[in-house]
Amino acid sequence: MDSAIKAGQTISVALPADTPQYVLTYLNQLKSAGERTYHRKIAQLFMESVREACSREQPYLLIPLPNDLSEEQQDWFNHPYTRKLLAQWVYQLVVEQTSSTISTRPPETTPATTEPHPEHKPFEISTSYHSKLVGYFMNDD
Repeated sequence: MDSAIKAGQTISVALPADTPQYVLTYLNQLKSAGERTYHRKIAQLFMESVREACSREQPYLLIPLPNDLSEEQQDWFNHPYTRKLLAQWVYQLVVEQTSSTISTRPPETTPATTEPHPEHKPFEISTSYHSKLVGYFMNDD
């Protein structure tokens, strides 16, 4: 017997005996507004609480994306490789920002060059699918 919770499954929650009166009043107001609205709002509140609990256990960063992305572009952003790449990029930004603000010596004043830093490896895409999509997003035309 599979006891895993699945999306769309109904679950029951018993309110604790020490639930504050203002919470009960709020829940009763929601219920009196309409059964369908009540269930939707309760589910929304439940999911917000679960997301908050999860974020305390494993911090995350929310990156808002444009609303007009195609399905293919959304798939690209949801691909595990892309998520890992973006997470690494944000991590590097934080590390570089932190190390530059901690440094007590003044920044070096060297002329700007177009040559890449020898310690930095070039950005590489592992699949033609990602390569095509990155080319689309990085196209300056």
